[in-house]
Amino acid sequence: MEEVDKIILHSLKEIGCDIDIEVKNLHQLTSDLIVEAVVRCLTTIQPGLEISYHIPPSMSGKFKIGGALAEACTELGYTGEIGYQTFLYPNEGDIRKVFIFLIEKLPRDSDKSIIQTEDSAPTLRQSISHKLKEDLSTPWSPPSASILKKSSFISVPLESGISLPGQKRDCTPQEWREYCVHQLPFFHNQPPSTSMLLPSIISFNAKTCMHLNQASPSIEENNDQCLGIKPLPLIERKTWLTTTSKLLYTKDVFF
Repeated sequence: MEEVDKIILHSLKEIGCDIDIEVKNLHQLTSDLIVEAVVRCLTTIQPGLEISYHIPPSMSGKFKIGGALAEACTELGYTGEIGYQTFLYPNEGDIRKVFIFLIEKLPRDSDKSIIQTEDSAPTLRQSISHKLKEDLSTPWSPPSASILKKSSFISVPLESGISLPGQKRDCTPQEWREYCVHQLPFFHNQPPSTSMLLPSIISFNAKTCMHLNQASPSIEENNDQCLGIKPLPLIERKTWLTTTSKLLYTKDVFF
């Protein structure tokens, strides 16, 4: 898949997309960059098409531009499953199919990235097909321990916008709602690095579980209370949750 993504990214750069040199695959593209790339493809194919290159801050605006992109792709003949969520909440496999379709539709003079002696859609399709067969025929092997040790499990706090029972915020409910709708970034845009996304989500879920565990006494705790046994404070109990709480947001824990 890496070679396929390289072809796609190079093609997008050729039509004016400002993609950082460190971006090596489609998984690293943000929603904003995906929308810009799709719009540039569409306007190159249909010069009269008028769609904004940027995602609006309002939710209604986001749904509108996502729907417009899906409709434009469908009108060009795209038959795969597509909707506003394809661009606002991108899935790597789905967006790869969309880009392959759009690049095949690009005019010859702007599709220089996929040609050698001839400039045609079959050239791109054949190149992608060959690379996919090559990747699928290669036996999978787990990464070596040395590679895993190079990636530290670093997490950062994430904000979902959901207020848990008993949680207090320094604003009114209406102000918080406005912030979540218009300013709060999606989960995948909150960590400063993509390598922190999965650790941050794992830590976020663990922290939520601990909060719910504190808020809702277990069956054993209820039985102890009925028998007159004083339960230990949560911090003194050696459970998976309390152990996890000591590891949250630590920067020196490795795989």
